[in-house]
Amino acid sequence: MQWLAILSTLAGIYVLSSVWTLIKHFLAARQSGFPAYICPTNPANPLWMITQVLLRPVFAKLLPHAAFERVNVTIYGWEFHGRYATHAKYGSAFMYATLGTTELWVADEEIANTILARRNDFVMPEIVGRE
Repeated sequence: MQWLAILSTLAGIYVLSSVWTLIKHFLAARQSGFPAYICPTNPANPLWMITQVLLRPVFAKLLPHAAFERVNVTIYGWEFHGRYATHAKYGSAFMYATLGTTELWVADEEIANTILARRNDFVMPEIVGRE
């Protein structure tokens, strides 16, 4: 019985820390001034990376359309499947808060050039700079 209490406590701590992280990322995204959206997945999770593309058709059938649209943006290749439809709905630039990171998605050339010119203001993840 003690194991059940310990496991449920650990699960509760994990859920609370995940919710806290998601809230922090969402508040940071809202402070940016871009439209901010939230998705409770972590695109950097190895299990998610392996299964997401294979499960895209399953998610499209099982999830409600509004929920699938939010999860779809965290699936690799979403920009090729939906083309400009996501940006037409959410705007030419939007922030996406997930459990792992806060991401900025841009479809406007002028905004993209400004971001690339201001390297100190828009810090890229360490893995992007590796050779």
